[in-house]
Amino acid sequence: MGIGRSGHIGFNEPPSPIKSITRLVYLHRLTRKDAASSFGGIDNVPKCAITMGIDTIKKARKIIIMAWSESKAPIVKQTIEGETKTTIPSTFLHDHPDMIFYLDKAAGWKLHRFNKPWTIKGDIEDPIVPKNTFWILKSVTWLSHLVKTPILRLTYSDYEDHNLAQLVMDVAQGNVETLNLYVYKVIASRITGFPLNPDQGPLELVQ
Repeated sequence: MGIGRSGHIGFNEPPSPIKSITRLVYLHRLTRKDAASSFGGIDNVPKCAITMGIDTIKKARKIIIMAWSESKAPIVKQTIEGETKTTIPSTFLHDHPDMIFYLDKAAGWKLHRFNKPWTIKGDIEDPIVPKNTFWILKSVTWLSHLVKTPILRLTYSDYEDHNLAQLVMDVAQGNVETLNLYVYKVIASRITGFPLNPDQGPLELVQ
């Protein structure tokens, strides 16, 4: 199945009862808007449809949900990482024993496992920060912003309390000052002034 921006699966628009069965339903305006291009305009999109219910879908032995494009990223994040709630019918699948999501990069970019992998707790694998400059900068600046502490003053405890101790070990052999200084220097090297024409003198302020 696909998943709609409203959180519908099949055509179970919010709010849909968890015990719902196959029935006639009205379509959410977001669902009709997303289908407009296939019908030659939103005025041609049906306002109702027949759908399997949540309870019917959950009886399947295996469920596959597919989502493509950045427009689906918010609802994918709410479905996978959010709480079960009637306003997002797709979250009713949390307790299904055999469900899998197939996503492209754009649809999955808001998920913690792709955006902030070190914040995941209790996952199958330990949190990991890829050891390249982009992810090192991203994780350390995230930590600095979170604990409201300048990068050069971050402590090992700050890293440890937020699942980033392994980064200190991998990148700086456990020396937090070395890691902080590395990130600081990389950021400092990328700070430039306004690019002036080489033949142009200092800018004059206009009163």
